[in-house]
Amino acid sequence: MLSDFRVLDVPLDKQVCSVCELVRGRSIAGSASFESGYQLYDHAPGAPRESTRQRAYATWLASQLERPPRLVLDVGCGNGSLLLALRERWPDVELRGVDPSPESVARARDAGIDASCGSAASVAHEPADLVVCVNVIEHVEDPVTFMRSMAALIAPGGTLLLVCPDGGRPWLELLFVDHMWSFTGQHLGRLAAMADLELAGWSLAPASLGSFQLVRLRRAGSVGDVPINVARGLARAKHDYLESWSRLDGDLLDLSGAAPSLACFGIGEAAALLRAYAPEMWRRVKVCVADNPETRGFGGVPVIDYTGGGIDWPVLIGVRPDVQGAVSERLGAAGCSVIRWDHLIAA
Repeated sequence: MLSDFRVLDVPLDKQVCSVCELVRGRSIAGSASFESGYQLYDHAPGAPRESTRQRAYATWLASQLERPPRLVLDVGCGNGSLLLALRERWPDVELRGVDPSPESVARARDAGIDASCGSAASVAHEPADLVVCVNVIEHVEDPVTFMRSMAALIAPGGTLLLVCPDGGRPWLELLFVDHMWSFTGQHLGRLAAMADLELAGWSLAPASLGSFQLVRLRRAGSVGDVPINVARGLARAKHDYLESWSRLDGDLLDLSGAAPSLACFGIGEAAALLRAYAPEMWRRVKVCVADNPETRGFGGVPVIDYTGGGIDWPVLIGVRPDVQGAVSERLGAAGCSVIRWDHLIAA
């Protein structure tokens, strides 16, 4: 599955290095996926959930700086929703964006963002004293070249804030075919050094955003090493995690028994991954249920607003494994028959 929830008829095909614990995707579905038809940001910014999430990102990014910048360049700006959130914090700052998706760039321009279609290597603007890059580097085919292109965009004395999924643990990020890499903090530090950048800081995202990491980079100087912890046995844990997902469809069919019709609670990435990697189970899903949904359809089935009562069909939990317990307890208290699968996924 791609990060915009499209399902491709290609193998996931991830390699895990037992020495450095780097994960690499062998199917080439990286940057080319964004050049046409990318759907994740092919909509006008302003949707409530997206705006809330981007404000959380903006708060996290701003916490890394001592003072507001003069010029912000967002590499991989999508529809401009993050830049709009940064504008709320810094109304006097000049904001620019670049993105390879023409559909996303058109949405950003319509929202008043100075956005151009292209990549980090094609940016023609002056260097910025703050360059932000959120959830892009995991998609590129050559991360060394990409990091060097990013370094060229930083003005003297400026900062690069780079965010990507936290590769220090196995989780859903491994299941996107256009995630060509899963980086730990050490991997990012090594890439930075190869681009004559130094790691000035590293942090994990607030819980509300999920399992992401941020590195604060600047041009090489006298910054010392920033300690980052990586769990032992990470390569084996990631291998086991991917294996458990390969068995999930059969395990869920066994767990659900003969129930021919199901409801799915959730319309986010976890539900989309079930559709991609548990297709036989998903064929039983007749409706999706969510709190205050912003869409009427998902994964080929209608979406209805959950009113807090019972649901006639058994309910497949379609949210992240780490929150399935709380959701299951809530639905169970309302009289729903719940099918959860967090225990089937290797932690």
